[in-house]
Amino acid sequence: MNPYIQQQVENMIDQAELFAKGCHKAAMKDDGTLDVTEQYTIATIERLTEEFVKGLKKIY
Repeated sequence: MNPYIQQQVENMIDQAELFAKGCHKAAMKDDGTLDVTEQYTIATIERLTEEFVKGLKKIY
């Protein structure tokens, strides 16, 4: 694979994982706990991020 594309894929994986972690921290920052709505939202973000990362990892 083109090393430049591979580097971009790796960067996107890092960014996606950082996004999911940042969303979790943001939800906790509000009041220190996750309510039901926040739990659902965070779980959805984490699930979709994981699917996206899996797809990117199949490229290389």
